[in-house]
Amino acid sequence: MLLFRQVLSILALLACLAGCEKIPAPEEPVTSVPEAVEAPLEAEPAPPADLPPPPEPDTPDEAVDTTSKVAVLGYHKFSASPEISRKQLPTTIFIEKFREQMQTLADNEIPVIGMGDFLAWRRGEKNIPPFSVIITIDDGYVSTYDLAFPILKEFDFPFTVYPYTNFFGGAGKTLSKDEVLEMVAAGGEIGSHGISHGFLNRQGRRSDEIHAAFLKKEATDSRRILKEKTGQDPVTFSYPYGAYDDRVIAACVDAGYAAMVTVKGRKVSWETDLKEMGRYIVHGEDDRAFAWALSSRLAIGLVGASNLLKETTKDKVTGEEKPLVDLFPANGSTIKERQPTISANLSLIGNIDLDTLSMSVSGLGKVGAQYDEATKFYSYTPLQRFRLPDYRVLVQFVREGEKKPSILRWKFSVDAIANYLEHTPKPSEQDDSVAISEPAKN
Repeated sequence: MLLFRQVLSILALLACLAGCEKIPAPEEPVTSVPEAVEAPLEAEPAPPADLPPPPEPDTPDEAVDTTSKVAVLGYHKFSASPEISRKQLPTTIFIEKFREQMQTLADNEIPVIGMGDFLAWRRGEKNIPPFSVIITIDDGYVSTYDLAFPILKEFDFPFTVYPYTNFFGGAGKTLSKDEVLEMVAAGGEIGSHGISHGFLNRQGRRSDEIHAAFLKKEATDSRRILKEKTGQDPVTFSYPYGAYDDRVIAACVDAGYAAMVTVKGRKVSWETDLKEMGRYIVHGEDDRAFAWALSSRLAIGLVGASNLLKETTKDKVTGEEKPLVDLFPANGSTIKERQPTISANLSLIGNIDLDTLSMSVSGLGKVGAQYDEATKFYSYTPLQRFRLPDYRVLVQFVREGEKKPSILRWKFSVDAIANYLEHTPKPSEQDDSVAISEPAKN
């Protein structure tokens, strides 16, 4: 028995010498920190087979489309009076003009996104529509809250307000803290417009050191003050008067802003330098900047056009409200016909300059619609069957005595599957020779 145990011990020792690791002796407690020594690079060990793989880094569910374009609109002060005094800022806009512009965005289904959505897209975290609009309002006039905010809420449009801190929380014409908090709670965002609203690129008699300190205060302190008062960190900066230079940019970068906006009317994209984001500043009654902003989606002549889709009239017999224009297919409807006659009953519109009457259909462009003088119907029947699921129609014209065009813009869907099934023979109608028989039973 003793001999047998000795043999087992010898075999175990030989096996250990061949492949077992040496068991280290207990280490002495560390009493001092050794000097840093650069360790040799080693391959990272593979995880054990029974453990799940490490989680993938956070990535968007779909690839980010880097071809999107954004037009940033810039507003300042709003007026309840159509007679805008020349003593007011030239950027003051009549509130009904502002409503018309917001209605234009809604009628033409132009998406409005928040500045935060845009920045998330630029970080590669989400997608935004192929074309969209951002609404910004500078300075912090109380008319932003009293006049513009109700309209923005009505349309459910996000927006960014850029107050300058010397003009914030005062009395009379300025936004109060509670008003800003209410707008933030409703989806508004806050950006910084500096402290003094001065020309930041003008050094004047200040020394380089004093000017640098001035710029730092304008950029850094304004962000801190707004964050303390509103609870929202303003991560974007609007250059007062659109005036800036390399020193102003550097001060904003040092203050940690993610983007800075200018007054240069140009669209922004994936390649745009976030330190110089263009904006279209809307001046008073002038629609041109608004039109230029939408030029990739809406013809210049149609900006401010009156969309008659929502206008109504009273039935002479029943007295009930009914649409001013009957459309087929009806707006928002789904039809089965794949070759429908598209028509608009213009009998209640009044006299029309027929030279200005036209119809466009998505996927087809301008089509050869015909106007019936007797019935006042304006109609078009496509030569080919519709193959897309959704279509949009635009009818435009100028009524006699008016300068601006009127439009009818609506959409409908085609249920091609329902149409196909409706014309598919039922099993009982099929030829017996092609019927599928049951397998023979053994």
